[in-house]
Amino acid sequence: MSALPKDKNEWQNFLSKTLGKEIKLLNYQPLRREEGYEGGLGTPYVITFETDGVVEEVVVKTSGTSFGREHPEDRFKDSVGSFRTSSVLPRHVEVFGLGSVTKDGKLINLKDASESFVVMKMIKGTPYIDYLTNILKTKKISEDDLRAAEVLSNYLVDIHGNKNESKNASSLYRRHIRCVVGGDEGIPGVVDHLYRDLDDKTVKEKFGFDKKKLMNRISGIEKKSVEIGHAIKNIGGRCSLKHGDFHPWGNVIYQAYPEAFTLIDLSRGEWGEPADDLTSMWINYVDHALLDEGRYDGNFKKIGDKFMENYLKKTGDYQVLETAPPFIAWRGLVIANPSWYPNKSREVRNKIFNMIENVLDAKELNYKDVNSYFD
Repeated sequence: MSALPKDKNEWQNFLSKTLGKEIKLLNYQPLRREEGYEGGLGTPYVITFETDGVVEEVVVKTSGTSFGREHPEDRFKDSVGSFRTSSVLPRHVEVFGLGSVTKDGKLINLKDASESFVVMKMIKGTPYIDYLTNILKTKKISEDDLRAAEVLSNYLVDIHGNKNESKNASSLYRRHIRCVVGGDEGIPGVVDHLYRDLDDKTVKEKFGFDKKKLMNRISGIEKKSVEIGHAIKNIGGRCSLKHGDFHPWGNVIYQAYPEAFTLIDLSRGEWGEPADDLTSMWINYVDHALLDEGRYDGNFKKIGDKFMENYLKKTGDYQVLETAPPFIAWRGLVIANPSWYPNKSREVRNKIFNMIENVLDAKELNYKDVNSYFD
């Protein structure tokens, strides 16, 4: 988190531009909390200044780094929300400025912003999924395919080796687990956006049973995921650098297969549980094995085992198999969904659901005996 600058000239220039008139900054100090109260999020500062011979004060407030504000984008969202809603809510103090701090301590006024966006370099190449699809079509696997799994696994070994050692690490880790088992982009979001609106006919066609049964199974998956989430939330020492959406469907783009690739769409913050990235890629090997062999066997088992065993051997992190179940549930619900994957057979969908439930019941992932999960 970029600290608010102490440079009086920065604040004097910023407030002059924000207020539309020249000011003279007199003082800048933390706002005194009420006696005996240690709560609150963020650190408010009082800035005293003089303009046109009148002394005035304004309060500058940051958002804090907990309670869903662990990432910079969370704090930006919170600040934008405070600015936007202050003019709507009756009796709310006027919020007349919206600012940001650059890495070198400069202040930027964002009060006229109505939307945010990113600008990225155009990446050309071949998505990893194309190579997996080719294996599925040709029934052939090459040394390059095995090497690609190893290279991708090595990449995760490298980034997950970066552990967050800040005082905020435990909060970041819990935030990540919370996002998966209880967040809009995690399991509840997948359920609400991809399953609840399925009609009975589609469910019957794609799964072979009625929607009530499907939603009962999903409800059980959600409950078990939350239980495991509670059990693993306190191992914040595992908080690692991560990608957050490490899958072959367009997020891994090769410039030279199997060595050179580029990633896009880092998601849900850069810190969290390594099992996220590991299972996000690995479950696609399982899915393709089911499409190919009807079980975890053959070419895709060779690739999946190479990917997983290389990671475990080089990291020595076998605890990741215990933190994996909620992530298996999350990603499994995605790849089994008929809205995003309409051409999958009901047999494959049901095997994925069985796998989710059995892994959650076991409270760990046994990648050596995946086929036992499908019944």
